[in-house]
Amino acid sequence: DFAFAPYVGVDLFDRDIDPDAADTGQLDDDVGVIVGARLDSTSQVPWMWAVDGNYSTVNDSYYVEGEVGYDLGGFAVGPHVAALGNEDWNGFRAGGFAMSIAKGVRVSFTLVRFL
Repeated sequence: DFAFAPYVGVDLFDRDIDPDAADTGQLDDDVGVIVGARLDSTSQVPWMWAVDGNYSTVNDSYYVEGEVGYDLGGFAVGPHVAALGNEDWNGFRAGGFAMSIAKGVRVSFTLVRFL
């Protein structure tokens, strides 16, 4: 079984609000539309998985991540990958995660990161 959750909304990019945004000075402050979705397994025994992503018309920004985990008796571990970027910048990360399923406590780590 799986769950699917799409969304649509308004996206605002303003360097005055977030001056640390991944920007080399070539992006425009703008308002646009953002669309995204999350697809994940509703069962966590023994495998769990999730894919999450979005795209914004503001500077052609995107974000996507995916993970697969294995339940080791209430404690899940597995690989995690993510990519994000815009018309000026792209990044990628590969690593893993460990999570207590019952308590919802999660730890992520990165093995490889390209920015």
